[in-house]
Order: sequence, then C-alpha cells, then structure tokens
Amino acid sequence: AAGALFAAATMLVQPLPVAIYAFFMVALVPGAIAGWAASSYDREINDRAPELFYDLSEYARSSGSLHKALKRASAGYYGAMSDEVRRVLSEIEDEGYDLSTALKGMAIRAKNAYITRAVSIVGEALTSSANPEGVLKMISAEGRLSQALEAERRAGISSAVIVMYLTAFVFLVVVSLCISSFLPVSHQLKALAAGGGPAVPESSSAVAMPYYVLSLSVGVCSGLTIGAMRDNSVFGGLKDAAVLVTAAFLIYELIVFPGFNVMGAFGL
Repeated sequence: AAGALFAAATMLVQPLPVAIYAFFMVALVPGAIAGWAASSYDREINDRAPELFYDLSEYARSSGSLHKALKRASAGYYGAMSDEVRRVLSEIEDEGYDLSTALKGMAIRAKNAYITRAVSIVGEALTSSANPEGVLKMISAEGRLSQALEAERRAGISSAVIVMYLTAFVFLVVVSLCISSFLPVSHQLKALAAGGGPAVPESSSAVAMPYYVLSLSVGVCSGLTIGAMRDNSVFGGLKDAAVLVTAAFLIYELIVFPGFNVMGAFGL
C-alpha cells in the first residue's frame, strides 16, 4: 500500500516509468535492508557462538562449574553473543534464575537455529550428564562443522548465481536491442507491405512500456530465485532483485525510452 501511494505521488511530478520503478523499489528496499540486517546478525552468531561454547567447555573443565565458566566468558568478546552471556549471568546472579531458564531466555531472544538447538542440548546435559563440558565441546564442534559445510555450499552455488545474473543481463540487453533497433524497422516494413507511405513513428515510451514492466518483473523473479538458491530463502534475494530492477530501469532510461538505436550507432 505504501509503495502504491508513493508511486501515485511520484506520477504527479515524474514520468510513468520512474513511478513504476519507484513502486518496485519501495516494495523491495525495506525488505532487503531488514533481510540484510537479520542475515548479518545470524551470520555473526553462527561465526562466534561455536567459539563461545568451546571457551565455556574449557572454563567449566578448569573451574568445575558452569556458573564460574559464564563469569569468565562474560569478560570475553563473542560478537552479538557477548551481551547475551552477560545478561544470562545477570539473570542468574541478580534475578535468581536457574541456568536452564536463563539459557532458554537467551535462545528466545537470539532467534537463531543453532543457539536454540545448543540450548536444548545443554538443558538436557544439565539434568542427565555428568560431563557438561564435553557436551559443550561437542556443540562447538557441530557449529564449526555446520559453518564449514555452509561455506562449501555457498562456494559451490556461486557459479550458478553468476549465471543467473548473466542471464538476467543478457535478457535486458536483447530486449533493449529488439525495441530500439528492430521494432522501428518492423513498423516500416509493415507500412510498406500495406502499400502506404512512410510509417508514422510511434512513441518510444508507448512501444516499450509493456516490455519495461516485463523486464522489471523478470528482474524481481531472478533476484528472488538467486536468494532461494544462495540463502535458502527468497527474502535473501530481495537485494538482488533491487539490483536487477535498477539495472533494467537504467537501461530503459538511457537507451530504450530516448529511442537510441544501438545497432545503428555501430553502423549495423
């Protein structure tokens, strides 16, 4: 709704292509920013949490107490988890929470799959295991392995992402060439075949508008597909969609709508 209102307001002072572009960007950019912030937060937790659990296992082994291990860990730096460690310690010491309850609160606040899984395992270990430091070390190893596998998966998928980008750009180039170079010739040939005089040139914007909307839509679909492939979530592709939509807008604004004949400029 906000995008539609913004596009309607833009139409009062800007041409229709700019208003359509504004509508797409208002729909994409807020989600792209929110998705980037959330993925950055998750990435930081997934990178630093295994180190935290490893240090906790070492501190627990040397001190014999998870409470003392948390005290020592609270002086370290573990990215976004540093504040959580201090908050868990404060809840135990100042508010009287038991360790299991404080850790569950941390998992709820973090909203991270790895932390939720780790807290569940630690909670079970507190009641059924005589070796919690070994469990913490296992959780750390599992997190590092998961990160290594994710890095390997991303490296493997990067070539497919590049192909998707190239495919989208090739589509934009081909469509812009067809509109700017071939459509005028086609109209002239039709006019001659009908036995009429020279074809009356149509407005470049009017001819290109359906293709423009199609190109923006292809950019959105390609970006969301890239996100699904790379991040396992279409929301991760919102930023890619915004990039491709912007590329389509620039190509049309600089080449297609002004009626610039690209092939004619090269003498073809």
